[in-house]
Amino acid sequence: MAPFQRYPVDHAFSPRAALLYKLNPHVSIYASYAKSFGMNNSSYLSDGQYVPPEVGTQYEFGAKSTWFDGRLNATATAFQLTKSNVLGPDPTDPSGLRQIAIGAVRSRGLELEASGRITNHLNAIVSYTWNPVTIIEDTNGNLGHTVAATPKTASSVWMTYEASPEADTGWHTGFGLYTEG
Repeated sequence: MAPFQRYPVDHAFSPRAALLYKLNPHVSIYASYAKSFGMNNSSYLSDGQYVPPEVGTQYEFGAKSTWFDGRLNATATAFQLTKSNVLGPDPTDPSGLRQIAIGAVRSRGLELEASGRITNHLNAIVSYTWNPVTIIEDTNGNLGHTVAATPKTASSVWMTYEASPEADTGWHTGFGLYTEG
């Protein structure tokens, strides 16, 4: 195994920008852009090679709405996130512990969420995400495949009960379900 090499601290400019436009009292549309830069979970591979930081670019476009005097809120978002210098499992390692650089991945999907007050005491949040993650640059023969261990869909339902919603004090309780597939 090659000895670990020291590299200078990497740095980058990570801008973020967003724009929201209110179409009417109930509906707004928005767009956002963000660059990300961060260390991989492991800066070195098992053979001692240095792995550069992950670099990402994200775009979002969506709409937000509120109805019934704010008792119901809904959001729909289309997004694309591209990351380079991504690590993944080494297919030659039966233990599954070693990682290799797999190149770049793209997550392109849709997120839907609704939240609201059902009664004076009961609130709910329901969400669904469709998020296939595809390998778009690769040196290991996996171009176009989905990334291992990334669910294509996720959905959830969360409910809370407020014993005294109008009081400054009181107890709340909640429960939820979350599923991926």
